[in-house]
Amino acid sequence: MAAVLGAAAPAARGDGLGTPVAIARDGFGDARNSYAWSMAWFKGALYVGTARSALCVENATIDFYLPNAGFYRQEPSPGVVCPPAIDQADLRAEIWRYDPDAGRWTRVYRSPQVPNPRVPGERVARDIGYRGMLVRTERGGRQALYVAATSPDEFLPELRKPRPPRILRTTDGRSFRPLRARPPVIHTHLGPYRPVGFRALAAVHGSLYVTASAGLTGEGVVLRVRHPDGRSPSFEQVSPPKLSVFELATFGGRLYAGTGDRESGYGVWRADGDPPRRWEPVVVDGAGRGATITSVVSMAPYRGRLYVGASGWLSSAFPASELIRVARDGSWEVVVGDPRRGADGLVRSPLSGLPDGFGNVFNQHFWRLQAFRGALLLGTNDWSGSLRDVPGAADLLGSEFGFDLYGTCDGSHWWTATRDGFGRADDFGVRTMAASRAGLFIGTTNLVRGTSVYQAPARPCAGAATRSVPPTRPADALPAPVRRALEGGRLRANLPAVRVGGEARR
Repeated sequence: MAAVLGAAAPAARGDGLGTPVAIARDGFGDARNSYAWSMAWFKGALYVGTARSALCVENATIDFYLPNAGFYRQEPSPGVVCPPAIDQADLRAEIWRYDPDAGRWTRVYRSPQVPNPRVPGERVARDIGYRGMLVRTERGGRQALYVAATSPDEFLPELRKPRPPRILRTTDGRSFRPLRARPPVIHTHLGPYRPVGFRALAAVHGSLYVTASAGLTGEGVVLRVRHPDGRSPSFEQVSPPKLSVFELATFGGRLYAGTGDRESGYGVWRADGDPPRRWEPVVVDGAGRGATITSVVSMAPYRGRLYVGASGWLSSAFPASELIRVARDGSWEVVVGDPRRGADGLVRSPLSGLPDGFGNVFNQHFWRLQAFRGALLLGTNDWSGSLRDVPGAADLLGSEFGFDLYGTCDGSHWWTATRDGFGRADDFGVRTMAASRAGLFIGTTNLVRGTSVYQAPARPCAGAATRSVPPTRPADALPAPVRRALEGGRLRANLPAVRVGGEARR
C-alpha cells in the first residue's frame, strides 16, 4: 500500500459549528431506519426521508446477482439482523417532520405495501427508501416538496413493470401523493432498462429534473418531468445514454450533472437549454486521474463556484476521495486531493494543501456538501469503524471511528467539525444536510442503531480562528493484522458493497 502523506494545512478561519445537538437518535426509535437518506427544509420545518435496513437491502441486491456467493446472511455484521429472506423485512420507508419551535418529531408518511409477487397473501413495501428531496417554486409562487423514492424492484424484478418507482409531492407537508406518471424505459450505456429508483432532483428555470436508476447503486439518466404539478405529468429522457449520472445541481442558471465511469473516471457535464438541447463536458477523465477517482458523489454551489466531491470505487483497499471546484466559464481547480499533471504538462496542486480524503485514508466518500451561513460543509463516509473487531485496530484507530465533517469559510482554508461522528463511532456517514433559519441539520448513517439527526445553530464564519485539518496516519502505519485483513478481502460490514460497487455509489 502506498503511504498517504499528510500535508500541512493553511490556517483555517471561522469558529466551527460549536457543539451540534442530537435531536433524533436510533432511527426515530426504530433501528431499521438506518439512513437519513434525504432532507429538506420546507414551510418552517425539517423533513427527513429514511432508507430501511440498508445493509440487508444491499446484500440482498448483491445476492440477487451473485446468488451463490453468500452475501445475504441473517447476521451480516455485528449488531445487524436480517430476516431469512429480504421480502420478509419491514422495508416501509418513512418521512419524518421536525418542528424546531416545539422540538417535536412527527412521522408524516410511511410507504404503503403491495402484494408480494412471490408469496401469495404476503405484502412488501412499495418504497424502501426516500433518496432525494427538493423544494420547488411552482406557478403563482406556491412551493411544493418533491420526494424521490426507491423501490424493491431490483431484487423483486416481477414488480418492475406494474410497480415502478415513484415521486411524491406535497404542498402542505401532511398529504403526500405520487405523481400520476410512469417513468419510461431508460436508455443507458448498457442498454434499455426499466428504472427501479429515483435519486437526485434539481429545478432549472421552473422545470423539474430527476435521475432515474436501473439499480440500487444510483447511476442513471436524467429525466425531465413535464407538468409535475398538473393532472397529467410525464417523463422524457434528456441525457445521452453514454452518461452515467449520479448527481444533479443548478449553477449559473444551468443544469449540471456529475457522472461516473469505471474506465475513464468521473466527469462533470452541463446542459444547454431547457429542455436541454446539448450537453457539454466540463471535467472529464477523472479530472486527470482516470479511474482512480471513479464517480461524482456530491455537488453544491458556493461563492460563485460549483464544488464537486468525487470518489474511487475499486481501485484499491482505500478508495480515494477528492474535491474540485468549477467556475462558470468551465475552468476548474483542485481544492482537496493529490496533485496531478494535466495534458498541458502543468501540475495541478490542491488549493488547501490537503491530499486525498483530507489526509484520512478512510474517507471513501465526500458524501454531502452544504452551504450554510457563509460556510461550506463537507461530510464524509468513513469506513474505519468496520475495523473495530480487527485485533489492534481499536487501540490505534478508535479516535477515527465515525464520520468526518469539515468546513470552510472561503473554499481554500478548512477546519474540522468532527473526526469521530460527534463521538458516536458507529455513525459512519453524513448522508444528508439541510440549511435553515433554525440552523444546519445533519443526517447520519448507522447500520446497527439507526440514523441520528443533529442540529447546529452556530454561525460558522462569525468568530475567531479554529484548528485546521490535521494530517492523519498513513496507510502504511496500520497494524499488520489490519493490512492483512484488507489485502485478503476478509472485512465485511459495509465493505462488500464497496467491492461490488454498491455502497460506494449511494
